[in-house]
Amino acid sequence: MLLKEKSIIIPINNEQSLIPYFENYINNTFSDDEIVIRFVVTSIDEQNYHCELGVLGGLNKIRFIRLTRTFFYEDQKASI
Repeated sequence: MLLKEKSIIIPINNEQSLIPYFENYINNTFSDDEIVIRFVVTSIDEQNYHCELGVLGGLNKIRFIRLTRTFFYEDQKASI
């Protein structure tokens, strides 16, 4: 298992809600053995979101997803 920090640029898309858009973009960007554990939009310009991510590599993604929830959804119990 290896923790990597990555910077990516995501094009602005005004036709979709941000959270599903970011989730879809990230899921299509990283390989099956990489899991994003930290996501931060550090700046925005006229055309792009500039983002930093913490990525765990060398994992079995299917097994890991069964044990955890995606970081894009808040824990429902926390809002009670």
